[in-house]
Amino acid sequence: LCATPVSADYSTPEAVRKLFNSVEQSKFPEGLSKKHPDYPILIAAKAMRADLEGDSKAVVNLAESLFVQQKFDGTSKSDSGGMANFVIGNVGSFSLWRELLYLEAGRAYYRMGQNDRAMSFFRAVPDASPFAVLAHLELGWTHLKLRDAASANENLGKLSALTDHMTEQQKNEFLLQRAYYSLEVGDSERASKLADEAGVRP
Repeated sequence: LCATPVSADYSTPEAVRKLFNSVEQSKFPEGLSKKHPDYPILIAAKAMRADLEGDSKAVVNLAESLFVQQKFDGTSKSDSGGMANFVIGNVGSFSLWRELLYLEAGRAYYRMGQNDRAMSFFRAVPDASPFAVLAHLELGWTHLKLRDAASANENLGKLSALTDHMTEQQKNEFLLQRAYYSLEVGDSERASKLADEAGVRP
């Protein structure tokens, strides 16, 4: 495959579609072997399509089929906006595709109501990953869904350290998550203030 830089923005459905479209434009050989360096890209593209189509079971099956594959070392660098770039068609990008699939699998399990499994995959995304902010945001919502205030608060602390890597939409989601946490612990006044800052009401 031709090496193509792709901005790893996974913060909105539109961003996912743009990332998927960049992958879809690449040509994959027929009968691609699981040992082929482009195989993780094919699986990630299929998982993203299944995610967009709301097929959680397909996402899980695709993602977990890849987690048993050989681990390759990958590198990424951040552009001026703090967003990491990775390269399509490069063996070194395997770890980043794997981290994307951790996030995909976590979301799929969350939608399927398997919260423990979802949290395991969200936690598997390293803090150095370009998907770390998204993984922590998703993890936080899972804690709040389970009404686990202590874990939600701990996760919010980790998110605070990642604010420099957040988009404006992610910063608003972070504020909203803090608002829901405040409601959970009985501080409705602070919840209202945080919701106003985020531009929404919890």
